[in-house]
Amino acid sequence: AFVLFSGGNGRTWIQLIAAGLAILISTVLFITKRNTKMCAVGMMASSALAYAVICLFNSTAGIYVYAIPILFAAIAYLNIRMVLLGNAIIILSNILRIVMNWSSESAVQTEAFVCMFSVALMAYASINATRLLIKFNEENMNSIKEAAALQEESNRKMSLVAENIIEHIDVTNGVANDVPV
Repeated sequence: AFVLFSGGNGRTWIQLIAAGLAILISTVLFITKRNTKMCAVGMMASSALAYAVICLFNSTAGIYVYAIPILFAAIAYLNIRMVLLGNAIIILSNILRIVMNWSSESAVQTEAFVCMFSVALMAYASINATRLLIKFNEENMNSIKEAAALQEESNRKMSLVAENIIEHIDVTNGVANDVPV
């Protein structure tokens, strides 16, 4: 909207192009490679790089909140490496932004402190949430495997009982056929 109404500047156009490319790459990957690891990694990488560009070229306060969807997406794939990499890009981008925009004004320093504190909390929360979700997922998979093994054993026993019943019926039929009428 800013570009449309004011013409924007070079920094705005760079942000718009980065965001547009990330959206385009994510859309193409989702349509063509939806259920692959390549899709997850590609979407995460394009989003994280777009965030880094926006973070470095945008001077508005609170830009760090744009990282939250990236972290949610990384958590959804239950891939701790993607979460760690996403957090590293987010933290480094914000550190660079703080260094680039540092001044002696206390408002700028306060924003930098709030930004880094928020980013650190998001990193901590996303890493721990991912680890917990992975653990819960593994526990659920183990429960499912145990239940499947019990079901398989039960099916084997039922099959054995059915075979015994059929065998006894065959024996009974043989005996009945041998009895004179």
